[in-house]
Amino acid sequence: MNQQSVDESLSNRKCTSLLISEASKLYCDLLSTAFYGVRERFHVVAAVSNTTETLAALREHSPQIAIISETMEDGALAGFQILPEIRRITPDSRILLVMGAPDRKLATKNSPATGSAGIESPLISTSLLDSRW
Repeated sequence: MNQQSVDESLSNRKCTSLLISEASKLYCDLLSTAFYGVRERFHVVAAVSNTTETLAALREHSPQIAIISETMEDGALAGFQILPEIRRITPDSRILLVMGAPDRKLATKNSPATGSAGIESPLISTSLLDSRW
C-alpha cells in the first residue's frame, strides 16, 4: 500500500474517542495536549481528575478508549476498584490502566476479569500515538 493510500484511508476513518482520567490535573493537561497533536485520529471527550468526574464522563460520552490512572484514590472506587464499574457503564470501552510503578502481578490478576490492560507510565510515546487503533 503506498503512502497516498494510507493517508486517504486514515482521513476516512472516524476519530477514536478518548477519556483521560488522571489524579494530577497537570498530567491530564499533558495527555490532552499530546492527543491534540493527533486530533485527526483521537478526540479527547473529557479529561478528569477524580472518580466522580470519571464515572459521569463515562456515562455522558461512552468513549471508545478510557485511559485511567491507577493512582486515583479519592473514593470508594479508587485504583483497580473502578474497573468493574467502568465495564458496567460502558462495556464496549477499551480500558488502559496506567500504573505508576511496575506491579505486573496486579496487572495480570486484574486484566482478564475486567477486560483491561495495565501498562507502565510514561503512557505517551510516539509508538502509542502512531499505532493504528
